[in-house]
Amino acid sequence: MLSVSEIRMLIKERPGISLRDLALHFRVSPVMMEMMVDKLIDRGDVERAAPPPCCTGDCGCSSEERGKHYKLTMKAIRALAG
Repeated sequence: MLSVSEIRMLIKERPGISLRDLALHFRVSPVMMEMMVDKLIDRGDVERAAPPPCCTGDCGCSSEERGKHYKLTMKAIRALAG
């Protein structure tokens, strides 16, 4: 079973990761992944991030399914370091 700590670690390894890429990595639906990420956001561990610079419309990452990106908060980074 997928845990929020696994999600948090992947977001740490890949800051700015999209909702679509998270769902693909863990082989769950984007809806299920968003529910789990929302738990991390509510806990203050994750926040929405700006899309990567490539998202000018030509690379496809600005499309609806890739539109949400995430990164760890400073609180989570400090907790993982300590």
